[in-house]
Amino acid sequence: MSEEGSEQPVEDQDNHPAHYQMPPFVDDAGNPISLPEGMSLEHLLVQFSMKFHRGPLPSPETLREYDEIVPGAAKEIIERAGKQQDHRMFLEKKTIVSDIYRGWAGLILGSLLAFLCIGGGIYLIKEGFSTTGLTAIITAVTGLVGTSIFGMWSRSDHIKKKKKKSNEMTRAED
Repeated sequence: MSEEGSEQPVEDQDNHPAHYQMPPFVDDAGNPISLPEGMSLEHLLVQFSMKFHRGPLPSPETLREYDEIVPGAAKEIIERAGKQQDHRMFLEKKTIVSDIYRGWAGLILGSLLAFLCIGGGIYLIKEGFSTTGLTAIITAVTGLVGTSIFGMWSRSDHIKKKKKKSNEMTRAED
């Protein structure tokens, strides 16, 4: 008997230590598959690779592959992406112009309503309804000031959120 710790590792028929032995390769049905003749486990190389691509178009390699399968497909994909970008920019421009018009319309109508209330308040004061007239004037002025403060606050809050989102997107790309 040998002493503890002095045992030699078990070797297979190719004189490889036992820890190099792998279970036999099997196919989907569970039948054993042997390595090609002359190939040992040292020759077996498994390689994994992964590619990531981010953008509105497929990678150039993918476009080439599409073009090999369907001639002209890469050109069509690029043209459609260009049309989609033009369409998106058109909609964004239309939205911005619409928002500008809506903002001006709200400003003009709000100002007219406030001046109408102030004018009505002054008229009521002249007619002897000083409490009601003063209330109309204070309400109109409070509405103007409150709307202005709220508008400034919401714009600055919107800008802060956009900056935060932009910073998060920049960090995610790094």
